[in-house]
Amino acid sequence: MFDRATFFPVLVLTTLCGCDSLIMKLADKEVEVAPEKWITVKQTSSQLIVPWENKTLNWKEEEDETPVCLREWDSNLYLITFDRSNFSKIRFRYYAQYGDGFEEIEPNEFPNRIATQNLWLTTESNGTGPDGRVEYPLDLAVNIDPEDDYFCHSLTAHIWLHLMTGKEYEEVVGMVDPKPLVREYAKKYQPIKLTSIIRKSERERAR
Repeated sequence: MFDRATFFPVLVLTTLCGCDSLIMKLADKEVEVAPEKWITVKQTSSQLIVPWENKTLNWKEEEDETPVCLREWDSNLYLITFDRSNFSKIRFRYYAQYGDGFEEIEPNEFPNRIATQNLWLTTESNGTGPDGRVEYPLDLAVNIDPEDDYFCHSLTAHIWLHLMTGKEYEEVVGMVDPKPLVREYAKKYQPIKLTSIIRKSERERAR
């Protein structure tokens, strides 16, 4: 039986704190924006620079706003960020490619099939869960398996729950049993899986 009370605090701690050091590591790294389609992005402490379709797209973050999803849909790029500027109201924000940058859009304007985390990830584990399994956030983001209890408490699942219910981060994180809604989202929208998010050779070296 999955012990949410034991596992969940570890996942939240990693989500909120453990990946901050990765922001600089993402500079000049390849990102998989569609299956087997890679682009090289540059992320500084305050800006995301994305070469795309013979132009360079720029996005400047607000304080404590971290990009977690950069995906292609219908030849355009879309972005999701994790906004922690107000810890009493942590939220997801959604953007679409516009001109030479990104424009914020409403959640219901974001393509549901590409709402998966592919940024702000580590190849390292979150440790061992209550069932003895070693949990890797990157594997959860690649597999997006709605039957996996660990995935149902991942950042991608939290995005799905927000898009499904309109509830903010604090509310979806507090759900005792999110699996039925996660299953419903997967069945209804059939999210498009990425192949590895981080190059397999790089993942193997890291492990």
